[in-house]
Amino acid sequence: MLLSTNAWAEENKMILLDDFMKERENISEPDALYLSYRCLSYYYNLSGILSVGGKREIELNEEVESLKLDFINIGWRIWQFIEEDAGRETNFDAYEDNMVKSITKMAKSYQNETNASWNNTGSYFNDYINSDGNTCKIIHENFQLP
Repeated sequence: MLLSTNAWAEENKMILLDDFMKERENISEPDALYLSYRCLSYYYNLSGILSVGGKREIELNEEVESLKLDFINIGWRIWQFIEEDAGRETNFDAYEDNMVKSITKMAKSYQNETNASWNNTGSYFNDYINSDGNTCKIIHENFQLP
């Protein structure tokens, strides 16, 4: 019996970021935190792809590293708002723990998606990955950090 190369791959159950945003009239602080985590996960996955490339990929990876730091800081700021609204003291260690736990599964989903795309098309970038990448660019442009 022949198995496809994706037979053991986990299915990506994350909806497109664009669809996530369209489903909401207003983006709440927890939604904004989720978006920052998703984009951070997207860029962590992109770092893995770019690490196997040449000079151009190394240059792009420097930009991705900067975007990752931005999304860590965006998430931290949103975390502070959420904690303050709940009357809790903000703690970066608690934020970092929450962030790592949250992005681990998300990054794995992106990795599965890019690997499946590579196996099916020879490109890591399919419609799903391109759409989320474009949405993360828009999110990054629209988040304002004090």
